[in-house]
Amino acid sequence: MENYIDAAFEEKKQEPAAEETRVTRRPFATWEVGGETYRMKLSTADVQELEQRYKTNLMNIMATDDDTGMPALSIMLDVAQQAMQRYHHGMTRAKIMDLFDQYVEEGGSQFDFYVNVFTNIFLVSGFFSKARVQKMENVQANLNDGAEV
Repeated sequence: MENYIDAAFEEKKQEPAAEETRVTRRPFATWEVGGETYRMKLSTADVQELEQRYKTNLMNIMATDDDTGMPALSIMLDVAQQAMQRYHHGMTRAKIMDLFDQYVEEGGSQFDFYVNVFTNIFLVSGFFSKARVQKMENVQANLNDGAEV
């Protein structure tokens, strides 16, 4: 058993890559509604505020409904509102709900919002490694391939 544990934590020596490919994180997520682009990203203070509000780690709210795999719309809009504050000061709950109504009127859906907005907030806010972000963005691209979003 001891050898197994030691092997699990043993540092792997890697040769430096001849040509290193740097994966960079996007600086913010975006949400386009009514011809306007809203930028979003959670800061550490934003994460702490949301965790205190929901009394759990934000990773636990990413997919809280067993049937749909999505959190409640109210939670997704809370996260979006918090993530917008840095770029769009004074964004209110009422304004977020109006934006979502307009988004739906323009052809968006709750699922589209989850895949293309809510999840992207977490991708740009440091919840996942850069390699994981790239994999998740590839999955998103495949989900959106051929679909109107």
